[in-house]
Amino acid sequence: MKSTVSESVKAKCDEFVGNFNNSVTSQATRNNFHNKTWKESDRKLLEITEHTLNTHGEIWCNPAFESSVSLSEQSEGIYISDIIMPLLRSNLGNLLNGSICLSTAEHQSIASKTRRNAGVGKERMGLLKHDGKIVEFMFAECSRIICCNSKKDDDDVKLWRETLDGMSFIDPTGNQFGVVGIQVAGTTIRLNILVRNLGGIPRYFHLDHAEIPLSHTYYTLKLLFVYY
Repeated sequence: MKSTVSESVKAKCDEFVGNFNNSVTSQATRNNFHNKTWKESDRKLLEITEHTLNTHGEIWCNPAFESSVSLSEQSEGIYISDIIMPLLRSNLGNLLNGSICLSTAEHQSIASKTRRNAGVGKERMGLLKHDGKIVEFMFAECSRIICCNSKKDDDDVKLWRETLDGMSFIDPTGNQFGVVGIQVAGTTIRLNILVRNLGGIPRYFHLDHAEIPLSHTYYTLKLLFVYY
């Protein structure tokens, strides 16, 4: 027997669709300056932390990541779809500037159009709608769970180029966050940022890094939050 959806649920869906195009997602982009303080309240940070920990719980229940043998067998695509993207979504949900889109679509990046003939493949990006425009504010590169040093170095250079290309399509305030670069090399996730100084010269910084616990045996957990 088929269950009937309540009228309140239907009304909620209709309300979401009706309000989607009218939602304001650009209200705070230029008013949130970096001053070494969190922009969210402690309550909000706890909510995000709980969501992130629940995501880790789902990952820890996946038998594909239980042993060193099974870990070595997983492809880059599985690593991205089953671990990296869920973790990024749990951390980047409900940003102050509105909802974002995390995409792995091929050749979607506007900034990479000039590089299409240079072998550019899939783009892993964070997209945000601002004043009717799609802003590419984050790029990511990821390896397999087992990563060699040459792959790590190559992705580091590639990510720097992607953020540099992305900077040309936005106009960030001087000495404030511009384009975010996230590199996953093995089980280490690194947070980088490309900032344009007051003279207009882009500068690339490594802000922080953390280990991704693939099982509950990792008794220490350093959460790497990314806020724009």
